[in-house]
Formats: sequence, structure tokens, C-alpha cells
Amino acid sequence: IKSTESPTEQQQQTERKTLAGKRAGLSNAKEIKKELAELKKRNEKTMSKLNDDISGKNAKTVFRDRKTGKIREIEKELKEKQEKDEQEAIKQAEKQAVYDRWSKGVVQREEQLEKIENELHEMSKPLARYKDDDDLDELLRNQDRQDDP
Repeated sequence: IKSTESPTEQQQQTERKTLAGKRAGLSNAKEIKKELAELKKRNEKTMSKLNDDISGKNAKTVFRDRKTGKIREIEKELKEKQEKDEQEAIKQAEKQAVYDRWSKGVVQREEQLEKIENELHEMSKPLARYKDDDDLDELLRNQDRQDDP
């Protein structure tokens, strides 16, 4: 400010800028565009000079609980949920196996296994049978026939 200017001119020069750094008073569209471009350049320049730690650029996102505001550990929560889901799946599979066994008939399944076991035993014997074969004799005696009293 020059000392030759009157006090009213000094006030006018100081009043020409707002606190935000914009020009005060009437302006046309060209002046406003130019002023906004200058402000944008100035802001970008100051932001580029800031350290990343101060500005928060590339900082890790902090997730908070909605009700309490405490910091949530998302990775830990996901891991716990995955473990819980796996345990639930194991329980469900065990339950399903029991129901599958019950739905097919426990006694019928046991009879089927016994029949397979007997057939495997018979297959291991020689093909030719003789009169003194005790296994064959016992098998024939235990068979139920229609005409038997």
C-alpha cells in the first residue's frame, strides 16, 4: 500500500478480497472463471506440497462400529465368520449323514451289509463242492423252504 493514497483507497484495496481469498464486489463471468482457476491452481499447489501422512493420502481406511464408534477389525471379523461358517457346515453335514442313514432304513442297511459279507465269503470258497463240505451243509440246513413245517 502506498502512503500517497488516501485512507479510503487503502480500505477499498483491503476490502477487495474476502477471507476465502476471492474478490469482493461485482464481477463478470470472465473474472469469476479466472479467479476460480487461480484458486484451484493455488489449492492444488499447496496440496501437492503436503506430506502424504498429513493429508491422509494412501492411508488405510478405518471402519468403525455404527453404534459404539469403536474401530472394527474387518479382516479378523471375516476370518471369525469364515471359521464359524465352516463349523456350521461340518455340523450340518454330520446331521445330514445321520438323517440319510435313518431315511434308508437302518435294519435294511445292516441286512444288505450282512448279505454282501456272506456273498464275499462264498466267493472265496472253491467252485467245486463235495459231500463233506461243512459250510454248504450248514447253509442248506439254515435255508427256509416253503414246504417246511
